[in-house]
Amino acid sequence: MRTVKLGLIGAGGIAQAHCRAIADVEGVEVIAASDIVSGAALAAGLDVKKTDSLGMAQRGGGVVSHLRLSDCSIHSPLVGRGQADLVFGLELLETCRYMSFLSMKGRVITSKTMIQSLDDYPSEKQLMERLGRGNPVLCADVLSCGKKNRITHAANMILLGVASAYLPIGLTSLENAIPRVFKEKGDRTIENNLKAFSIGANGLSSDFVIEIGPTSTGTVTK
Repeated sequence: MRTVKLGLIGAGGIAQAHCRAIADVEGVEVIAASDIVSGAALAAGLDVKKTDSLGMAQRGGGVVSHLRLSDCSIHSPLVGRGQADLVFGLELLETCRYMSFLSMKGRVITSKTMIQSLDDYPSEKQLMERLGRGNPVLCADVLSCGKKNRITHAANMILLGVASAYLPIGLTSLENAIPRVFKEKGDRTIENNLKAFSIGANGLSSDFVIEIGPTSTGTVTK
């Protein structure tokens, strides 16, 4: 297995595999997703390097978590521009901002969520067109999916479930990591997040996930 760089993004962030970078709209959600992936990778015997950048969040920016996974020794957690195997975004504009971190063969998995905090915030159509110009993109309406399934505060777990098909970690390992990360939150929170993850993991065959890109037909392919 080569080193994988991955990135999860929300209101500011990155995600990559060989190096994995994760960012979310809310920092706690980003860090939780990053902790689950890194915990599952460690349990699977992989070498893991992770770093969380919290400073920008204190000044109105996003939280970014870089995560690298490999079956060989890794010396740095950081993922550079043009290196990410996966960019995972929980906010549409922020996903667009971090597209430059994708490698030539990288993939984007993003939420349709838009936090319109700017007067000149682009339209959904503009953002979708920007995303669709290059690498393959899976776009998931995680908020509507959460409401439909009566799941709250777990958008990151739904999207992580969608992303699980593209991670070098087994589904069971990821599921087993969720209770460890949320154990202090109680059984109800653990159950809620496991349910959200499961729904996302089955999302590739659902209508809340679509594929966009230059050669896409809208049908999701792995």
